[in-house]
Amino acid sequence: METAAILTKQIRHEYGKRLALEGLSLEIPTGTVFGLIGPNGSGKSTAFKILSTQMLPSSGDLEILGLPIAAVGEIRKRMGVVFQSPALDKKLGVAENLRIQGWLYGLSGKLLEERIVAVLEHLGVRDRSGDKVESLSGGLQRRVEIAKALLHKPRLLILDEPTTGLDANIRRDLLNYFRKLRDDDGMTILFTTHYLEEAEACDRVALLEGGKLVAYDTPRSLTASMQQEILTITAAGAAALQQEIQKESGLQLQLVGEELRAEGHEAHKRVAWIMERWGERIDSLRVGRPTLEDYFIKKTGQRYEGREGSHV
Repeated sequence: METAAILTKQIRHEYGKRLALEGLSLEIPTGTVFGLIGPNGSGKSTAFKILSTQMLPSSGDLEILGLPIAAVGEIRKRMGVVFQSPALDKKLGVAENLRIQGWLYGLSGKLLEERIVAVLEHLGVRDRSGDKVESLSGGLQRRVEIAKALLHKPRLLILDEPTTGLDANIRRDLLNYFRKLRDDDGMTILFTTHYLEEAEACDRVALLEGGKLVAYDTPRSLTASMQQEILTITAAGAAALQQEIQKESGLQLQLVGEELRAEGHEAHKRVAWIMERWGERIDSLRVGRPTLEDYFIKKTGQRYEGREGSHV
């Protein structure tokens, strides 16, 4: 049986007296697209730093590509990392940036030039290889960042918020490319994201909140664990409305800010009655299939949004 690409056991990390991760245990299979998700302050950024070998955990065990974290030099030879902050020299050309990266990994000559052409071709920026990075759009610069990380053909690619600031079409293209790397090369891709619609396209996801693992499974399994429909009501004075609807209907509603939410196999059948009885007090009412955000709300009682505070 092939070794898991990443294996963590009871990872814990503290910044002084502040606990950022508590008991994180994950097994990320080789050859999967894996999403690490969570709002600001969830521990996602700390987990990324540990899994990309930027820092050691305060305690716990970690293996990457079958190697203990103590073998960090060997791990980094087999790993590609894309950070959220730009790591390109914008005054140099696209190919020049990649050439320097290749030298750092011991590549040179014809092999290096072939690799540069190949990764730029795959990411759709070969025609810009001679252009200075500063002349590229944000989306194209992000593609060059990814090309740079793929130059040495890593077995594991880790990316921090790779699609932040990109438009929907470019985000979709990158996700398709990740799946191609998985299918064609057997590569394992792990990325963090704020976008739950991206996480729903992953093979597996880990959902963090408050430094703890809230869920770890396929997106389909997580949403399938909920009932078939989600009823959502938005209204001022939602707390008072919650009590009235529950008293008259027996429908159990979860209060989340100014929203009331309920699961049900036939939630849509409640819509007409609710609107007839309380329509003047309701701003909006909708029924839909459960999503990862619905799962997150059910587990935490909070909406999946970036919240004020540290990015840990």
